[in-house]
Amino acid sequence: MRVLYQMTITSRIGRTLTLPSPGVPGEGQSPQNRYLAGTIRPAHKFESLSGLSATQRLLDIQQGTNMKLLITTYRYLVLISGYLQPVFLLAIRLFCGYQLIVTGYGHLSHLDKVTEFFESLHIPMAHTNAIVSGTTEMVGGALWLIGLGTRAISIALLFNFCVAYWTASRDAVTGFFSNADPFLQDTAFPFLMTSIILLAFGPGFFSVDNLLKRTIFRNKTSALASDS
Repeated sequence: MRVLYQMTITSRIGRTLTLPSPGVPGEGQSPQNRYLAGTIRPAHKFESLSGLSATQRLLDIQQGTNMKLLITTYRYLVLISGYLQPVFLLAIRLFCGYQLIVTGYGHLSHLDKVTEFFESLHIPMAHTNAIVSGTTEMVGGALWLIGLGTRAISIALLFNFCVAYWTASRDAVTGFFSNADPFLQDTAFPFLMTSIILLAFGPGFFSVDNLLKRTIFRNKTSALASDS
């Protein structure tokens, strides 16, 4: 028997082909013509495996492309959302800060009525607490408005509105899990949530706090680092 040597080539359609030994008719022809003439036979031993491998490679490529597209889209979403954060913080600071200034000024302007209301809630030292509450709201609103000492004043305002909830809307607090509507509809709720948000995230880029951080406090931090 004539000894044959096998040389496998992979066509563009993913089929593994076997070349016959030298001297076989059609030797001088191109591989495409020899395949059409029947002088090149598919390597049946590897044909099915190569076909599956090609299909699997196409599926892997398609899945990889879809995954890259998904990751890229998510990265752009995170990037755009990051630019919205300082705008959102500025918006809630301006809105709630202005509302707090108006509310605090109203409490201080009608101190007698506020004192009577506090007495009806059995709050000790009603007159003094009315002054403290109104001043905290008015000053806190102004600081929120410009973004100065935001986290510190948010702690004071958070305490103020927690006390307001517990004294004036205790039923809404104790019955929150059975009926949350009274708690959410209370006039103190927007200011309570704003206090929590600004305490957690700070005033954002458009604030005096950020300006001080990037100028005065940055220089002090650099000086301390150089001294150490």
